[in-house]
Amino acid sequence: MSAEIETPLTRLYALLTRLYALLQGLHSPLTRLYALLTRLYALLQGLHSSLTRLHSSLTRLYASLTWLYALLQRLQIVLTVPDSGLRKGWRHPVLRSGGNSFVDVDDIYELAVANCNCRTQN
Repeated sequence: MSAEIETPLTRLYALLTRLYALLQGLHSPLTRLYALLTRLYALLQGLHSSLTRLHSSLTRLYASLTWLYALLQRLQIVLTVPDSGLRKGWRHPVLRSGGNSFVDVDDIYELAVANCNCRTQN
């Protein structure tokens, strides 16, 4: 009768021994996979941080360009620059509803600087 009881116990022991060996064999690859996934996660966190900073910079650039566009729209400036470039005292054409007139480039620059200073102080 003891031979019948030992046989199932022996088989169970052999099965558990093989299972243990299998799990030991999986431990090393799973450890390497975990290390790889940890490095990948750190890389993705860095990428997310960089993309967030880029988004913030592009948002600020868009806001600045929108403000500049609004300023130019308000002044209704026709952006034509003569071959000689912008020189002191050069008069820039401005379209108005009452007809064409001219404005000094220096006045446009001073107005832009004044508006910029007001926005940064508020």
